[in-house]
Amino acid sequence: MGFNYLYENGFSRNKAKGLHLLEQSALRGSKPSAAALSEYYWRGKEARRNIAKGFYWSQKAANQNNGKAQKRLGDAYFHGWGTGKDLKQAYAWYSRAFQSPDAEFLHQFEIKATMRTIKEKLSQKNHQ
Repeated sequence: MGFNYLYENGFSRNKAKGLHLLEQSALRGSKPSAAALSEYYWRGKEARRNIAKGFYWSQKAANQNNGKAQKRLGDAYFHGWGTGKDLKQAYAWYSRAFQSPDAEFLHQFEIKATMRTIKEKLSQKNHQ
């Protein structure tokens, strides 16, 4: 129902109501709703950009095995967006995203390269 209010599918466009309904649906376990909220808040798509909410909904969607959200969490931990930088967490989320059946082909190359970079940085830290 929330998507209907966001995209005027037979309803008057009402972003606030649409987001509220999506959040309620996601809290009840809807995978598509959690994934959409993750993207909406992270990118500022259909909602005002809010890194804290984007991070929260990315965690929810990532734990439901959403590959895009897993990559987004990897990015967050790698760059320190919405959380502290944590290369071990970044690597763990990138690993899950890389193995996800819904990971986009092009993102797999990016993920693999970033994972190599993380391994190198962690290796350098261990040798210091």
